[in-house]
Amino acid sequence: MIPSATLFGTRPASRLRFSILFLLIFRFGFLCPPLMGAEPFHRMTTAGATILYAPAVHGAAEDVARLYPRVRADLSHTLNRRVDFPVTVVLIADSRDFRRMAGNPYFSAFAVGEKALMVIDLTKMDGDPGKLFATLKHELVHLVLHRSIGGDRLPRWLNEGVAQWVSDGYSELLIQKRWDVLRGAVLSGDPPDLDRLADRFPARRRPLLLAYEASKSAVEFMVREFGKEPVLNLLDRLSRGQDLEAAFYGALGVYPAEMERLWHRQLQRTSTWPVYLAVHLYEIIFIAAALATLFGFIRAVRKKRRYRDEEEEKDEDEESAIPPDEWRR
Repeated sequence: MIPSATLFGTRPASRLRFSILFLLIFRFGFLCPPLMGAEPFHRMTTAGATILYAPAVHGAAEDVARLYPRVRADLSHTLNRRVDFPVTVVLIADSRDFRRMAGNPYFSAFAVGEKALMVIDLTKMDGDPGKLFATLKHELVHLVLHRSIGGDRLPRWLNEGVAQWVSDGYSELLIQKRWDVLRGAVLSGDPPDLDRLADRFPARRRPLLLAYEASKSAVEFMVREFGKEPVLNLLDRLSRGQDLEAAFYGALGVYPAEMERLWHRQLQRTSTWPVYLAVHLYEIIFIAAALATLFGFIRAVRKKRRYRDEEEEKDEDEESAIPPDEWRR
């Protein structure tokens, strides 16, 4: 996720940067350690990156310093371009501070292209170097694309889709994917419109998940249909200043609208109800079993209640059958 002109389409980047600066200064004491008794950031450097971190997460900072050179080398190889600009990595140890920075609860990291800055919520990394490596790689893609193309000329869906493709499908999105929202949208006759995802992503949970899934799917389709090199050529043309229409046609031989029609057609072929049900077979079986258990419980309660009512009626009938003379005895 990279805030350039807006953050999730709802929050100006200037406010985002202010909130980051505010927390760096007042919460962690960076630049002003004595203020409010806050603990200052420590600084660590590695090839191409400066890492800012609280002393309590020194071990994570060492992991970043060890991993970042390999991340940069992998990314340079995949995108076929040098990553030779300095990057700042801020490691946040408090998820509440990170949420105030990001302005949205659904993310584990974000990048600010204008500042060559990435901010990572360490509480979401689970101490897993593999997850940290994928996060660094994903956010660095955003920074590279912003630096070479710029946020205004690069559609948001293409930015996010390329970042997920390069990082092997990884994204900073924390929303748990219980259902295939993209296939569901196609089956409902409402496939994603990439034009609506060009400038901003929705802020609400389900539409945001759909935007991420659509971005990933569209770029992966382009790589499968046209090849890796034409997609990289598309990015090169955009970095040289070509507009989106000319860059698409020059690199892929189709305009964006035609590419989107081909992508929708492929989604419709692969998004059938049998496929959808097969993909979610275990979830359907689980729900069916849960419903069967619930209905069984309800039937048992009703049967027990009916048995109790019948016993009470039987007792009342027996009492009414005793003659009054027997009562006096």
